[in-house]
Amino acid sequence: MHKMKLRKLKAEIVRGGIALFLLSVFSFLLCLSCPAQVGVQFPFGEASGSTATHAALTTGVHGAGASTLATVAQLHAAVTLATSGDVLLGLTGQALSLDTQTANTVLAGRVDAGTALAPTFRALVAADIPALSYEPVIAAAVDWGGKTSLEIPNDNPTMSAVGQLAFDTTQNQLLGYVGSAAAVMASPARHISFTILYNGTSWASLVIPIWQAPLAESVTITTIDATIQGSGAAPALAYNLEERAYAGLASAGTDVLTTDASADADGTESTSFANAGIAAKAHLVFTTGATPETDTVTAITVTVYYTVDRL
Repeated sequence: MHKMKLRKLKAEIVRGGIALFLLSVFSFLLCLSCPAQVGVQFPFGEASGSTATHAALTTGVHGAGASTLATVAQLHAAVTLATSGDVLLGLTGQALSLDTQTANTVLAGRVDAGTALAPTFRALVAADIPALSYEPVIAAAVDWGGKTSLEIPNDNPTMSAVGQLAFDTTQNQLLGYVGSAAAVMASPARHISFTILYNGTSWASLVIPIWQAPLAESVTITTIDATIQGSGAAPALAYNLEERAYAGLASAGTDVLTTDASADADGTESTSFANAGIAAKAHLVFTTGATPETDTVTAITVTVYYTVDRL
């Protein structure tokens, strides 16, 4: 009889141990599946014992006639961003994000020389781009269609290699490096020169066509320089230039000089004009008055400087 009761007691103990073990496993799994809570939490039954819920693992601190609860500290401190990191990242709760940045800026260090600093977002400067050790080569043709202008090196730049082009703003000349030096490729300043010899009779009332303007381009005279050859105390010759229409060479035209200029052996330069603009295809005619000569003049050489007008 006693042996039978002993066997039943052992069986109850075994069943109770298994039940306690299963309850422990269930509690552990339930803890893993629970949502995150403040501090370290485990599933414990409520005071009513009706349903297992989350409660903070606490220790009882007993006072006089009452008890309070102290919460176990969290596993780690809150995550924050340093000032330098806040330039790049944003932090909301436990989520990191990239901050928005102004267009056309890059994350780079300080602009000027000095002690290294944390990078910030800023626009690129020339010092950010290292000098290239090669010259870029354009393999294909460059299409400039639709562009209104092309700027090349200017203000009297230094040239040193064949094929270089530049513009001299002092002389208003397009330069090209040819052979071993820069050469003038184009210049707005042009000129014509002519010489008239004494005809053995008189210099009076001469009308001699000496030049015709370009077919489709008008020109503007800038300077006229004249020099005579002769003899006597102070030989000189008064003259003028006249613009005559393309189809009106035989008709009187318009004087270029405001008054007749007196050319001498030292040369006379004129820059004041009554009519400096010469129409396309118009004729330029050398004229003298009734008594133009002083002493004896044997020849006169005249150089007319002009620029071609833009179409």
